[in-house]
Amino acid sequence: MGRPLKEWFSFLAAIAVWALIGRGVLETGLVHPIALAVVWLIGFVWIVGYIAAGPRDADRLLIVWLGSLAGTVAVALLVVAAIS
Repeated sequence: MGRPLKEWFSFLAAIAVWALIGRGVLETGLVHPIALAVVWLIGFVWIVGYIAAGPRDADRLLIVWLGSLAGTVAVALLVVAAIS
């Protein structure tokens, strides 16, 4: 099996397991769905980075992604404050 195919199957398996974990936690009712969605999305981005490039690059991808997300929220809040 070639490397791209192996990475594809690794990705599918990891996402399937991650989705099942999220579903299990959601069905227990112990966690608010929005909180679970945030954690699930962050985990998804890290898993994709890990499969694509390894753990160090996955950490960097997550830091850059969260930083850009925080910057976007900050700018949006400034725009909303300036408009209203």
